[in-house]
Amino acid sequence: MAGVELRLRTHRDEARQWWLNAKVTDTGPGIAAGELARLFNQFEQAGGGRKFNEGSGLGLSISREYARLMAGTSR
Repeated sequence: MAGVELRLRTHRDEARQWWLNAKVTDTGPGIAAGELARLFNQFEQAGGGRKFNEGSGLGLSISREYARLMAGTSR
């Protein structure tokens, strides 16, 4: 069965600042290699989203901007 798992962890650095680490694991059908370069563009959807006419294609671009505003990174 496919699903999405979110794991959150907090820690403090040497300056006693709090950090939040988020790890997302998605066991869905995946995204074609040719679509990966456009994945975080506004209004872009992978084939599955277009097939089922779901979403606007803004979720990942908004999430990326929130992470950048908080000095976050993705791996």
